[in-house]
Amino acid sequence: MVSAATGSSQPARGQESARSGLIVTVLGLLAAIQIADPFISSVALVRASDGLEFTAAQQSLAAGISTFALAATVVFGGVLADRLGRKRVLVASILVSSAGQLITALSPEPTVYFLGRVITGIALGATFAAAFGMVRDVVPEAERGPALAKFTIVGTIGPLTLMMIAGPVAQWDWRIAYLMLPVLSAQSSPFPLTILPSITTDAG
Repeated sequence: MVSAATGSSQPARGQESARSGLIVTVLGLLAAIQIADPFISSVALVRASDGLEFTAAQQSLAAGISTFALAATVVFGGVLADRLGRKRVLVASILVSSAGQLITALSPEPTVYFLGRVITGIALGATFAAAFGMVRDVVPEAERGPALAKFTIVGTIGPLTLMMIAGPVAQWDWRIAYLMLPVLSAQSSPFPLTILPSITTDAG
């Protein structure tokens, strides 16, 4: 009886492990969007600066404004994910970041460009916090090391690939470069909606 029960539980554990691996891959892809955004912006900034006629001070501000907004709000994004649910915050943050990137791509002058970059940075801070937190939620502690390694690898390879593509695109049209992530987000939106579990953490 014990052997039969053990044998029947192995396929279930295998299915659970496979699903956890798929979830971690999706979370890594979402984190990749957050990591790719400043990479793409850095290669598009020179052309954007020329097109919008940035002053030297504006160009310096443009180089770091999104990262500053992300760093200033990432902790709040994690708290929000704890209270409202990681899946809900992940989906909302990707939508809001895409809106920010669209504002940036369509900006007619520097102020609108900065607004788009700030919106994007704030939203992507929540993206990373919620994605990283969900890895801990869906993966057993004994398997968390390999899962976090996979999360990191997926979140690193994707941005490097996108940056190599964004370089030539930005040389052609910097606005198209800023549209790359919204298009990618739209195409990949079914995955977080259908694959990620709904998890709410009691924040006390």
